Amino acid sequence: MDDPPWEDNPDNQCTWGDDPMYIIADSNTITVDTMCQDPPNSGQPAGAVDCDLDGDNLDDITLLSGGSRSWLDLNGGGGGAAELKDWILGNYSNLSIQPHHWVPAQTGVTGTVYDTVHDHILQKNVVIPVFDLFHPGGPPPLPLPHPEDVIVGNESKDYFHLITFTYWRTTCVDSASHGPCPGRNALDNILANAGWSNGAIQSLMSMEGCFVKGYVGGIGGTPGQGVDAGVYTVFLME
Repeated sequence: MDDPPWEDNPDNQCTWGDDPMYIIADSNTITVDTMCQDPPNSGQPAGAVDCDLDGDNLDDITLLSGGSRSWLDLNGGGGGAAELKDWILGNYSNLSIQPHHWVPAQTGVTGTVYDTVHDHILQKNVVIPVFDLFHPGGPPPLPLPHPEDVIVGNESKDYFHLITFTYWRTTCVDSASHGPCPGRNALDNILANAGWSNGAIQSLMSMEGCFVKGYVGGIGGTPGQGVDAGVYTVFLME
């Protein structure tokens, strides 16, 4: 998606050290989310890490990790890395994604997906879905949590409940072909302290970026559908 004019506003950019940055680590080895200490430098909750890198009592990074949580199979077709690359490039049609859809994870992603992110949408704002619930190992059982819920496909993978859309900007890709990224040292130290071997750490692919706000054209829906995650559309009401 082309960047809209409001991106010229520096408030909608991602600046390391100024904006909340996220590190997305795609690996089946990480089985739980790594949480930041709350408040920073407090040592709480137990097992959380200090995400305040500059000592100003504000989190500088948030770590999103865990297998099956980085990529989603939005049409339930199991297309793998080839399909993900098509979606990154905008090569898709007849794909309807709405709030309250349950979609499966897309596992087995390769470095070519990260290369596609780097080569085509680095430093660009793209629309991504946001989930609030997940059900491990397959679709959630009936009855569904919400009357408007729709299950997409039927796979033996973790399923995620989409609630809205937001803007994401990837600022750096760390893979075999690209990197290193500014926050990678922090991630590597966390993984080393958790007992990861140096080889496993070096083979882990990751991305850095942040969420931004703004108007997105071409997204359908009805007023009040979903929740506010920073992306908005304009409706003409009679």
